[in-house]
Amino acid sequence: MNEFVPKIGVCAFSLEEAKQKSELEFWLYSRMANLQCKEALEQIPEPDLNTEQGQELLRNFGIDRLMWVTACTMAQAGENDFTRAVIPAGYPVREAQEWTLSDASGLTGFAEQLSQKHAELGLIGAEYCTGELGQEDASGRLLIVNPRVLEDSVKAPHFELFYATQAPADSYFIKGISLADGQEIEMKRSSFLGIGNEAMLPEWAADRLEQARNGTLQQMQPEETESIEVIAS
Repeated sequence: MNEFVPKIGVCAFSLEEAKQKSELEFWLYSRMANLQCKEALEQIPEPDLNTEQGQELLRNFGIDRLMWVTACTMAQAGENDFTRAVIPAGYPVREAQEWTLSDASGLTGFAEQLSQKHAELGLIGAEYCTGELGQEDASGRLLIVNPRVLEDSVKAPHFELFYATQAPADSYFIKGISLADGQEIEMKRSSFLGIGNEAMLPEWAADRLEQARNGTLQQMQPEETESIEVIAS
């Protein structure tokens, strides 16, 4: 395979929305990665995650990119449960024709495999937010990271928990701490699903949030981090 676009999250914005959100560069890089993913998938008539080819696809593109290109391809023929789960409501799927495969007939089983693997990650979504993150000052708040921006090596629910230390109103970047490992990081405001619902945190995460607020949170290795499977529903 060719040299790949550097690892970057899937941009699920339309081109117009990306321009409005000052995310055109993100959209362009994501487009390039989409095109490379399409090219790779077209070389495999019936992709299968249980094969070495399927595992290579995962390593090269990540599960989100594979799901995105597969869903965009299937959506050209109409909606189904898979496309509705992957593509945001209102997204102009015709805009995605550039990176859709010419033939979607061999993708049904692959889509099912991707859905199952993604479900096994146990990721949390907007239902764990009290509301969307706008342009307000979010300093001192718990934020929920959009799992699409997480690399596969840390694509886990506990890595979606982020304590914002510096998030002034209208700031493009937000500085904060990952509750999972205590690392200080900076992320784009558009990288978050919304303001987190602290009432839904398990005890270990609530404790680490309190430690982040009082400056006593210690860093941990990824393998030492807790599971967040016990978040209340």
